[in-house]
Amino acid sequence: MGEREGTRASVAEQEQLTAPKLTKRERRKLQQPKADAPREEVVMAVEAMAHGGAALGRLGGRVGLIDYAIAGEEVRAVVRRGKRDYFEGEAIEILRAAPERVTPPCPYFGPCGGCQWQHIDYAAQLRFKRGVVEEQLRRIGGLTMEVTAIHNAAPWAYRHSAAIALGHAAGFRSRHSRWEIEIRECLISHPAISGLMNDLNGLIARGEIVNFRGKLWLEVKVVHPTGRADEPTIQAVLKGIAGVDPEGKPEIEAALAAIAALPSVWSLAYRRAKGGTETVKGPLNGPVLVAGRAYQLPAGSFFQTNLGLLPDLLARIEALAAPYRGGTIADLYCGVGLFALWLAQGSPETTLVGIEVDPLAIAAAEETARTWGVENCRFVARPAEKALGELLEVDLVIVDPPRSGLEEKLLRALIERGPRGFVYVSCEPATLARDLAILTAGGYTIESVEVFDFFPQTYHVESLAFLTRAAGGAV
Repeated sequence: MGEREGTRASVAEQEQLTAPKLTKRERRKLQQPKADAPREEVVMAVEAMAHGGAALGRLGGRVGLIDYAIAGEEVRAVVRRGKRDYFEGEAIEILRAAPERVTPPCPYFGPCGGCQWQHIDYAAQLRFKRGVVEEQLRRIGGLTMEVTAIHNAAPWAYRHSAAIALGHAAGFRSRHSRWEIEIRECLISHPAISGLMNDLNGLIARGEIVNFRGKLWLEVKVVHPTGRADEPTIQAVLKGIAGVDPEGKPEIEAALAAIAALPSVWSLAYRRAKGGTETVKGPLNGPVLVAGRAYQLPAGSFFQTNLGLLPDLLARIEALAAPYRGGTIADLYCGVGLFALWLAQGSPETTLVGIEVDPLAIAAAEETARTWGVENCRFVARPAEKALGELLEVDLVIVDPPRSGLEEKLLRALIERGPRGFVYVSCEPATLARDLAILTAGGYTIESVEVFDFFPQTYHVESLAFLTRAAGGAV
């Protein structure tokens, strides 16, 4: 690595950064074969893009999933792991390139686990994501239907949140291990996040932050405390595999002090092992601007990372919710009230109910409601499956669950209540397909499934499904 910005690392420091001592467990996680271990190599054609980002092909009765390949290519690949009828690998030579192949602009692409599709032209990424969603709906849900629309925005510098690993360097995890890749500039992240990673790597180089071996990480979000989108700053919370309890641990106390002293860090907190978030610098909540409106966001709470495309999702949900205004709309897994508050403004005749398990997020939603002057929206700090008593009569349900999707018990209970409309925002096509199959079996009709590309250069995809109880066309 040599000389770092603003400082010169000693020979000992360089050796520690480039070749840190690893525990046996960390060596196993790297999953690197011994130098003399034979590696199986295959030559094969790949025919489709699979959910998870790899290209799928078949060879000698085995199904192969090959990273960094593109449907339609012939590649030489090294096998990473496999079984009798299945294997995973990486393309090491492109024998016949697809027309969609481009040169990845990021120097970290490949080793870094943040992106999987930088080698694919962006228009083709959108096409492949449409195909993946349709394939998952068909294979898992038994639903033969087409994605009705694809929405996208800027494909670079869109991420407003990140988890920065702290180890021999500050950066992101490698794709197939927990090893940290030192990152100086992330092309898909907001420049403020890249600036913070540079600052953190400087602290590590100077020994102000020790090598935590990736057991601690900094979860950061770009916030706007001045109310201006062109004046961003960083909200950060330090988390750990075993939580963070700095008392009696000088290396953690020193790291917190060093991070808090960075001018780019507006607020800093840490998450304790037994739960609870403690502030070190600044307030716990920070304002995030979405289409000119400021939502209060607690450090460590979930919020959509692509603020450029988020207004399009809000506008689409607003259009779908229009026929249900004047009734009751429930927002399950509401977080800080993103959808509920957006729909409540300007519609005093509509009752909005937001349900979320995180009490800090609920408190932030209530603070935002007060700031906006919204009085027709109430929030419940309980798990969705335990708060159904709040939904005795509901006209439209909006859900935005984690990747695991909705619990079947909750789905059955919602079907029993029979809301006329159902909006499902999903970050996982497989669980979306599973849950839509249950809803259709319960009497709902899928009116539309749309794709929102919140995560360009990666295989991740956000979907929006709209269902109705009775026959009717999509809005």
